This record gives sequence, C-alpha cells and structure tokens, in this order.
Amino acid sequence: MVCMVSDRGVIWKSRARGYVIMKKKWVAVVAIVLIAAVASLTFAKDDAPEYRGSKKSDKYHYANCRYVKKIKKENIIEFCTVREARDAGYERCKVCKPPVKDGPKKKNGTSGAER
Repeated sequence: MVCMVSDRGVIWKSRARGYVIMKKKWVAVVAIVLIAAVASLTFAKDDAPEYRGSKKSDKYHYANCRYVKKIKKENIIEFCTVREARDAGYERCKVCKPPVKDGPKKKNGTSGAER
C-alpha cells in the first residue's frame, strides 16, 4: 500500500482496490480516533491488577502464574499492590515469586523490590 498527499486529499494505492482518495478532514478524524484508542488501551493496561489470589488459599501470584489459571473464576481475588495482598493475609507464591513488598517498576514490568 502506498500513500501520497495531494491537493485533493490523501491518496492510497492498494493492489486490490486501485486508488482510494480520502479528504484531508477525514484523515484527521481517523488519526484522532486511532490515537484515542491507543491511549485508552495504554491506560487500561496500567490500571489492571498485577496480582491474583484465590478465596480458598492464602497465596498471591502474578496474574500470569500457572496456578492462577487453575483457580475458578468465582474464587479469584485481584490485588493491585503487594501491600493489599499482604494486608489481606496472603503469602507470596513460591513458583512465580512475586515481590514481598512494593517497589519501583523496572522496564521489563517486574518490581524492583526484594524477590
């Protein structure tokens, strides 16, 4: 697909459809909608709970731990912080080893706290 800007608008050339002309105002609308969609996905990801536990156990896990996948949906408890899980009486999982206390985030998404 090739994109060119002309006085008539933005011209897209694709092999399947030939030429498609979009008026400049519609290009701006599409760009704004795409930016808003990406921003909402980014913020939603930041607010997602990082840790999960079961109502029937005393362990908290990373959300992607293999043991979380075995917990029934009605028994899942979500925690946003380690402190929240610890205050509820949960201990860390010995398999996925979430942090013992909250700490600053590293680039790879894990906590910089003691492991």
